[in-house]
Amino acid sequence: HFLFVVPQYSETGNREYGLFLKDRTPSPAYSTLENFTYYMGEGNYKGIIRDLPEGTYGYLFNNGENDIAVFWKESGEGYVQVQNNGNAVMADIMGNETAVNPINGIISIPVSMDPVYLIFDEDAEESIKSVFGEENPKVYYIE
Repeated sequence: HFLFVVPQYSETGNREYGLFLKDRTPSPAYSTLENFTYYMGEGNYKGIIRDLPEGTYGYLFNNGENDIAVFWKESGEGYVQVQNNGNAVMADIMGNETAVNPINGIISIPVSMDPVYLIFDEDAEESIKSVFGEENPKVYYIE
């Protein structure tokens, strides 16, 4: 689906474009865009989250009220673990929210090819750390 085509649009070869379907209901792309703008808010960029597991990407923003990290993988599924002493909310691209409370200071987030948002209740820049084992925690570097 293309964001610059709002109404449903069909081309030969059974290609469908637009944010709305033939029956004028919103497509999944519409809901994804809606939730992206809701969670990102002001979208103040804080930096790239470095040293993630291979093929996993993360960026840190501030939405005007809270820090928010966005994670996804190139392919497959996996987990990102962050060290955080506060509570957070995880949300998928469809807006399904789950409260995630740290266990022993660790939050484990499932990641896939669909971005996942992690909304912190505090400034996360200083507390985001990866956990690759208790003896060797690695700090995520924010640029």
